[in-house]
Amino acid sequence: MNKPCYDCPDREIGCHSDCDKYLCYKEKLKEKKAFLEVDRAFGDYLYHATKRMKGG
Repeated sequence: MNKPCYDCPDREIGCHSDCDKYLCYKEKLKEKKAFLEVDRAFGDYLYHATKRMKGG
């Protein structure tokens, strides 16, 4: 996922707070990070559960 700021002709200092493209990008990034955090936690749970089942 590329930042919309890259090669943006309208880019200027402080435009992140006003740019709809950037705000949309940031929201999608936030959702992706939340998903990865849940996925990582579930993976850790499975790892430890498997380890307990094997007795080690």
